[in-house]
Amino acid sequence: MKYLINQIIIIILINLTCLNTQSAQAQSVIFEYDAAGNRVLRSAESPCNSEPPEAPRVLNTIENGVAISWYTHEAITGLQYKKEGGNWQTYTTTQPFAQLSNLQSCQSYFTRLQYSCAGSVKYTPQVSFTTKGCSNNCTANDIEIHTTPNPRGMFVHWDIYPGASYILHFRKAGESRFIPVETADHFATLSALLTCTAYEFSLQVKCTGGQVSPFGKVFNFSTTGCRLSDEAVAPTVAVYPNPAQSHITIQLNNNKPIDLLTIYNSSLQLVRRIQPRAGQRHYGLNVADLASGIYLIKAQMGDIVETTKFSMQ
Repeated sequence: MKYLINQIIIIILINLTCLNTQSAQAQSVIFEYDAAGNRVLRSAESPCNSEPPEAPRVLNTIENGVAISWYTHEAITGLQYKKEGGNWQTYTTTQPFAQLSNLQSCQSYFTRLQYSCAGSVKYTPQVSFTTKGCSNNCTANDIEIHTTPNPRGMFVHWDIYPGASYILHFRKAGESRFIPVETADHFATLSALLTCTAYEFSLQVKCTGGQVSPFGKVFNFSTTGCRLSDEAVAPTVAVYPNPAQSHITIQLNNNKPIDLLTIYNSSLQLVRRIQPRAGQRHYGLNVADLASGIYLIKAQMGDIVETTKFSMQ
């Protein structure tokens, strides 16, 4: 007895490998099955039609290795990693995680996922990590950093490492190139920046014995002056002669009242405290008693602080 059977359509998603002349690409293929059990190709959906893979996640680092995971995605073809300044290497696995070994200790690395889309090789955004094993006496990540932004720059100071010098590199948010500032002091003054603009910076320590730390974590700051006039954001404080021997003149360059002038030595110890008179634009000061070295002048204008520095011979 024959029974009339209505066509039954069963849609099954399976993963196939779709080969072309350039590369293999994973695809989701949809089949239909008719009442006689014959399989008929209905449609194919490229993994590139969906969201691209997310960047990998660094789970943990050790002295010579790292554990990395990522969300499963049919287009992923491998994990790539490289040492800072080195070439990319590819790690192939069918699992959504990897444990990389034989890395260098106390070294900055980058990692990303490689995936295929319509015959083209593409990559997720990079993720950075630093392997452990850095000396506790020469690391930038454990340094406490303090910042004081102003309309045209920023004053930043940090913990002292005896005998060390430092490289602070900074850039405007969204730009690719960092600008390095090398200093033997445990502070730096960034100047000639754009008013009311976001920046980021990080610090590297160059310790005695030739040991150099990787750059530490990235800090963000924004210059002030978003609601100030052009006159208010002009350079506020100038000092001359510089270097000085016995006397200096502090010149105030705008009409905004200066509440307080303070001078600090290279250890950020207060050595002078000056209360300018209303309308005063020049202030002469005897500094013959100050030791040779670098000194910092801070001008307080309400919530705004602007800095400059001079040296004693």
